[in-house]
Amino acid sequence: MEPELAQPHFDFNLAPPDWLAVRMLVAEIEQEITERRRNLLYRLSLWLCAVKMFRRAEEKKLILIDPQPRDLQFHRVLLTSLLACGESLLLDMHDHTEVDPKHLGLQVEDLRALVETLRMNYNEWYGDMTPARREAALREIGM
Repeated sequence: MEPELAQPHFDFNLAPPDWLAVRMLVAEIEQEITERRRNLLYRLSLWLCAVKMFRRAEEKKLILIDPQPRDLQFHRVLLTSLLACGESLLLDMHDHTEVDPKHLGLQVEDLRALVETLRMNYNEWYGDMTPARREAALREIGM
C-alpha cells in the first residue's frame, strides 16, 4: 500500500501517483495566476500541460475502469480548478497588449473552446442531467 500525503486544499488525503502530479501542477498554475510572476505564455503552457495530464488521469481512473468515489472527488476538484484557471487565462488574453495573441501559439477562440470543453465535461459528470434526458440527448446527436 502506498503512503498517503496530506494536501492542504483537500479535506482528505491523496494517494500518489493517482492525482498528485495534476494537483501539484494546478497549485503551481493557481499561484502563477494569482501572483503574475511570469509571462502569459508561461502560464498558458502550464495550464495546457495540466489539462493534458488531467485528461490522462481521467481516462485511467474514471473511463477505463469504474470510478471510485475518491477518484470522483479529486476529479471534480481538479476539473473545477482547471476551469477557473482557464477562465482567468481568458481574461488575461483579452487584456494582453504586449504581444499579439496569434504569436502566443494559441488564439483566444482556441482557449475559449478548451474552457468550454472543460465546462461541458463538468456538466457531463456532475450536472443535473437525468439518465432519460441523457439518453434523449445522445439519440439527438446519433449516438
